[in-house]
Amino acid sequence: MKVSLVSIYLLSALVLVACSSSKKKGVIAVTNSSAKNTTGDEVVFSSPDGTFVGSTDLVGSESCVTIGASCVDLSQTTINGKYCDQTEAQKDIVVVDGQVQQVLCSPAPTEASEVKVVQDGTSVEIKDSESNKVVTFDPALDGHSLALDIKSEGNDVTVRGNGEDKTIIDGNVTFKGNNVRLRNVTITGNLEIDGENAAVFFVTVYGNLHSKGNNPTIVSATVHGDFHVEGNNAVLTSNRVVANWKVDSLGDLCADNRSFVDSNQNHLADISELGNSLVCP
Repeated sequence: MKVSLVSIYLLSALVLVACSSSKKKGVIAVTNSSAKNTTGDEVVFSSPDGTFVGSTDLVGSESCVTIGASCVDLSQTTINGKYCDQTEAQKDIVVVDGQVQQVLCSPAPTEASEVKVVQDGTSVEIKDSESNKVVTFDPALDGHSLALDIKSEGNDVTVRGNGEDKTIIDGNVTFKGNNVRLRNVTITGNLEIDGENAAVFFVTVYGNLHSKGNNPTIVSATVHGDFHVEGNNAVLTSNRVVANWKVDSLGDLCADNRSFVDSNQNHLADISELGNSLVCP
């Protein structure tokens, strides 16, 4: 089970270490870092009011991570969330003040569900009659700008990139269905989400991000255009936004969202570029 951890903890400098003396795979001891995760690998992104630890492969149900003075037992996350009972599911966890607040899982591709992008210029369209599809990207395309759009009308559709610096979609991504998942991609155009219960983790969007449905979860998104969430019960954490931030309704969780100015034009939210905290209603 692959696990990534988003930690929002009100300290300016944190050290995250394994609770046991011997580190397990993916449990790392780190302090401040200068840049946001772009690879989907083991890195840390620290800001004045939060720290993000991403895409670690934690092994063993006894694993825990120390955040400040608290030891977060990640075994508590194994019983929650759609798809989380699947052995190869990607599990994303939001921890606030030492407590697991949100668990969302993405299904692994199967022979029946996988829609694999194997060449540049091939757009992906999933009809409303199709569901439970998992879009993946051939690693041979890593680092190349892919001239394609993704348009999905089906429910339970997942798009799994190989990392924000690896899977670069030179186009727009549009979801119409419910229960969609999107993670580890860069989108040079816009991201539009119309359905309910969407989950977006570790994405960079050069254009606008617009989510209309209820119960969205958006975590660690770097958005250079407008960030607009219309639906109720949103979970919004560790997002970085250049242009306008607009959240219309009350959410379940809103923490460590910051404005930034991409002064060096590297499409990353470097710590020196961070601005004001972005608040929700």
